[in-house]
Amino acid sequence: MLTKLLKNLLLLSVAIGGSTVYAADLLVKVLSHKGTPLTDMVVYALPLEGQRLPQSTEKLVIAQANKTFAPYISVAQRGNSILFSNKDDITHHIYSVLGENKFDFVIRAGKQVRQKIVPSAEEILMGCNIHDWMSGYFLAVDTPLFTKTDSAGIAILKVNQPGKYSLVIWHPQMQEQTDKISREITVTGANSSHNIQLNNVMAEIPDQKNSDGFDYLSTY
Repeated sequence: MLTKLLKNLLLLSVAIGGSTVYAADLLVKVLSHKGTPLTDMVVYALPLEGQRLPQSTEKLVIAQANKTFAPYISVAQRGNSILFSNKDDITHHIYSVLGENKFDFVIRAGKQVRQKIVPSAEEILMGCNIHDWMSGYFLAVDTPLFTKTDSAGIAILKVNQPGKYSLVIWHPQMQEQTDKISREITVTGANSSHNIQLNNVMAEIPDQKNSDGFDYLSTY
């Protein structure tokens, strides 16, 4: 099925002003140490030869829903902003205290807060000062080429500039030498596929539930 999909992905080559613009699909399948597909793994490609890539226009929204961060893992390009949206009927106090992307704000029920532009590429852990079981991550990357794997463990990046890239797989629960795996690849303008399998079992995602049974008042 994977081979058939790749055959159906056509290479586009369009002449514009004497130059050629490539559009190639980079298909990545991420597998566990046992060979099963992994969902919600962040996949991104960093240019290694000075390829000039446009800034991503993708809008990142992180909701607070049922006293959890939704989604648990998000990804955005450095330089973009984040919209936090409280879907709960109670107040949250969202914070991140590590690295360059520190923030700390109260968001009332049904309200939204747009966080300032992400200044640096790094992994950001988020929490809530009111509901201490809430945790979530977002990854700020130095490239517009990013996505997450689907339920089949597949991610597709559309690459418009040929050359060498560092293909990176990231998840906060990965237990490799670091929480990411990288591989140098060369994009020629033709569609290509890469299978990446983890070496070790992943850690469990923390349970996003209140363990003490106390419900918090919206008047916080």
